[in-house]
Amino acid sequence: MLVQGQKKETWLVHDVQNKFFKWIDSNKVINRQDLVELQNAKELFEVIKLESYEEEIEEDTTNFGAVDLVKFLDYKLENFIKSKIVIQKYESLAKEINTDFFKNITSQITVSRNKVYTEDVSSINGALVTVNAMIKKNKEEFFNRIAKSIKTVVSATNPRDKVNFSKEEIKQIYECCQKISINKDLNPQWLLYVTNALMTVQSKNVAIFRQIAYSDCTWMESRSLVYLDKLFNRIFNNNLANIEFEVEKRAKVFKNGLDRNIIGFIDAIDDKNKIVYEFKFVNDVQNDHFKQLAVYKYLLLKTDYEKYKDYKFVLYNIKNNFAYELLTSEEDIDLIVDLMLENKIKENRSDEINDAAFIEKANSTESIDLLLNDLNKNISMINMHLKNLQTESLVFLGNEEFEQKTNESISLEETDKKQYVIFDFETWSRQTPVQIGILVTDGKQVLKHESHYINSDGGQINPAAKKAANVEYLKVYLADPFPKVWEKIKHYFNGDYICIAHNASYDVDVLKKVFERYEIIGDPFLYVDSLAYAKHHLKLTSYKQEVLARHFGIQYNAHNANDDVACLFQILQKLDFFKNTQKHIIKQFNQKSK
Repeated sequence: MLVQGQKKETWLVHDVQNKFFKWIDSNKVINRQDLVELQNAKELFEVIKLESYEEEIEEDTTNFGAVDLVKFLDYKLENFIKSKIVIQKYESLAKEINTDFFKNITSQITVSRNKVYTEDVSSINGALVTVNAMIKKNKEEFFNRIAKSIKTVVSATNPRDKVNFSKEEIKQIYECCQKISINKDLNPQWLLYVTNALMTVQSKNVAIFRQIAYSDCTWMESRSLVYLDKLFNRIFNNNLANIEFEVEKRAKVFKNGLDRNIIGFIDAIDDKNKIVYEFKFVNDVQNDHFKQLAVYKYLLLKTDYEKYKDYKFVLYNIKNNFAYELLTSEEDIDLIVDLMLENKIKENRSDEINDAAFIEKANSTESIDLLLNDLNKNISMINMHLKNLQTESLVFLGNEEFEQKTNESISLEETDKKQYVIFDFETWSRQTPVQIGILVTDGKQVLKHESHYINSDGGQINPAAKKAANVEYLKVYLADPFPKVWEKIKHYFNGDYICIAHNASYDVDVLKKVFERYEIIGDPFLYVDSLAYAKHHLKLTSYKQEVLARHFGIQYNAHNANDDVACLFQILQKLDFFKNTQKHIIKQFNQKSK
């Protein structure tokens, strides 16, 4: 089907087997150069060429990958399987570590060729977790594996098993591997490109690999790998050498008169502690992730039941350091995989319907009979519990303090800094601060108290944020833009003070974004989040500053930066913040990028 929309883009619609629907004349498609962009012509030709092999290839493919098996299920089957998925929280050795630093790693990138488009890279980020661990464990073994894999798919005679890497692409992959082999400090660009190549070898889908060129693999900082190593060392108790990574497992199933192979690549197996891991790097885990883990449990039990029957199966989301243990029974695991396999076998051309039948089905008012299940609710409850563990421990990944002593808190006295700067931004968006309040104290009395309005200077404005900010518009419009204000206050943020903010992640993010906007390079400084500190010392339903103020009987003019910092000083005194030197941790701001 060809659809020409408002942007005059052409969409090629095909079925899950990468074959054209019956009403598409493939020859006409490839010859319409006025509709088909040149960059897509090769991919279209590959699909068309695939159809020419129909007589040589059996209609029913005998191999089913675990990742593909869980996708595109009928809604009733999807809901039934969800009702069979049973999970509970899994508390790893790293459970108390806050990984908010990883939120800076994007899950989408913008790619510009002859047009601009967005690519989701969360799956590459997730696969890099395992690739990085494999390289740290044994570089030579990893390189031998990827070289053998590429040779296998390039030389394959069956087009379904073949990946047409170009000579230039293979050369780039090997150059990245060579750089990784001779350098101690790894560049994320090398790893991201090699990871994408390895994913392509496994999926046999070269399209995404070509959409993300080597020059596009720049969305991750080098220190991300450092922190990933540290987190993994904690998860595996500094014992990577005894962990198996990217373990390929196959199980043969006799179905509908034919042998079917189910294939899976399991991220990590810890035989010593009897744990199987599937790693993700996403904002939130999805139902498909648990179905995928269920397939891996099925494969391991089928291949060596006696060995794996007592193993734990854990879905681990590295991005937020949340982990979930799969408790689904063996009987239900068998049932889930059998149903998903049956669903995939039915996905063949004989099941396709014509235009009229499709439209009739789409317009049907048939009600959906959904089974009740609590999987999403259970995920949310587990997330809340694990987040509370991280908040209570106040151990943050990405700080010097974490690197030096991961099991201890940092004392304010250990820093040799005797003065503190309490600061607060009022904003009209994260990119547009309009006021900053600053209060300097030695913990006993106020030494300085000042406020500066900031001209919005054409920055983005969020109407809701503008309405919430308790600032006078005229003072904003008459004020200096941020660069001039920064010259007046930057000495408070040069490392000589311990800075304090309530919900500091927001204020620090504002600072980072305004630095980027004006290409300012700030000095490193230490800061403490008073909201996290309050959570550690009080048991309340909310820890907003207004709630804390009411709790301590403090009256103030909320959402005005000048009054906010004065109020926060009083709250910190009530909490004995300046006297307590044990139960909090200091984070470090380090802005070096232009």
